[in-house]
Amino acid sequence: MQPLGDNKPKLILAFADHAKYRKRLKFAEVMRRACRAKMSTPNFGRELARVQRRTSP
Repeated sequence: MQPLGDNKPKLILAFADHAKYRKRLKFAEVMRRACRAKMSTPNFGRELARVQRRTSP
């Protein structure tokens, strides 16, 4: 019985030693902006209290 169509194995995954990519985010700047936006005094106080409740005996 002959196989129908192109029945050869196909490469579906390959690995390379080095990947070439472009940086898409300037991580430090993104983190600074997020920190400025999220870490207001009231938010910082709330988060500090939440962490202290979770870690205290």
